[in-house]
Amino acid sequence: MARSTWVWMAALTVALSLAGLALWQEPGTEGMRDKAAPGGGDEKENMKVAPLAAQVRMDASAVTEPAKAWEVEGAVRAVFAAFNNRDADAFLAGWTDEGFRKTFQQSKEAAKRSFPNLQALPVLEPFTVGEFSNTAVGRDTASTEVDLTQSNVKKTHWLSLVKDDNAWKIDTDKEIATRIPADVTLVPVTMTESAFQLDTGAVTKNVAFQVFNAGTQKHDFSVFMLRDDSGTEMHLGGAGSLEPGEGKTVLLKNLAPGRYAILCNRLDPDGQPYSSKGMRAEFTIAAPPGSQASGDQTDEPEGGR
Repeated sequence: MARSTWVWMAALTVALSLAGLALWQEPGTEGMRDKAAPGGGDEKENMKVAPLAAQVRMDASAVTEPAKAWEVEGAVRAVFAAFNNRDADAFLAGWTDEGFRKTFQQSKEAAKRSFPNLQALPVLEPFTVGEFSNTAVGRDTASTEVDLTQSNVKKTHWLSLVKDDNAWKIDTDKEIATRIPADVTLVPVTMTESAFQLDTGAVTKNVAFQVFNAGTQKHDFSVFMLRDDSGTEMHLGGAGSLEPGEGKTVLLKNLAPGRYAILCNRLDPDGQPYSSKGMRAEFTIAAPPGSQASGDQTDEPEGGR
C-alpha cells in the first residue's frame, strides 16, 4: 500500500489487471522509528525486513481514549469494506486527495474510471482488517497500526489520518515490520540468482518466511499451492520484488495440507524466467493424523472468507 507496498491496486491502474493480488507497492525507505512488539513476549518482531514509517507529528492534545480510537479504527475498517464491496465512491472518500495520489500514483478521478474493472477481477481477493495497536488521536490528526490479511498473507501497516469535513481520511500508508505471533515458525530464506536457500522441512502451516535477496539482480518471492487434480498453481501471496540486499517477511497462516512451491518468475536479462534456472523450491504441509490430505484449502485461513 505504501509507495513502494500496495504490491500485491492494480484495478485502479493497468497494473491491477496484471497483478490482482498485488494491491500495494513495495515499502519506501523514508524514516525509521523504534517500535516495541505489542503483547510483550507473545510476539516476535523482525525489524530488518522493511523500513519502519516515521510517526506523523501529533498535536499536543493527542489522546488514546477508547471512543476516539474506535472512531479512527472504524474509519479504516470502512475504507477496506468499501474496497471489498467494490464501492468506488466510498473507497475513494476514505482517502485524502494527496494521500491517494501518493499511495496509488494517480488521481482519484483516474482511479474512479478504472474502478468498474474490479467486477471483472475475481482474483483480487478482499482484505480482512485484523488487530489495531498504538492508535493515537488528536484534534484533526491520528495514527494507527493495523494487520491486513489478503488470502493467507498478513501484513502490518502504519496509517496516518486527518479529519476532513468531520470525517477521518487516510493520508499516509506505510508497510512496517510484520508482527509475528509466537505460534508461527520462522524460516529464513536466502535468494541467489539460481536458488532459494531454505530448510523446506521446517515449514509448518503457520510460517513466516524471512526473505533476503543476496543476489545481484531483483528477484520475486511468490508462494503457490499446487493442485495435483488440475495441474494448476494457486497464488497465495508473497513479497513482491526485492532489490539486491533487501529483505521482507511473508507471513502465511493456516496452510492446508498439500504441496506448495516458491517461485521467482522475473525474467533474467536473457529473457528466461529465473524459476527455470533453479529459483523454485517446493514444500509439503502434511495432513494431521487421522485426516485425509486434500489439494483444496480445507483449513480456514486467517481472515478466511
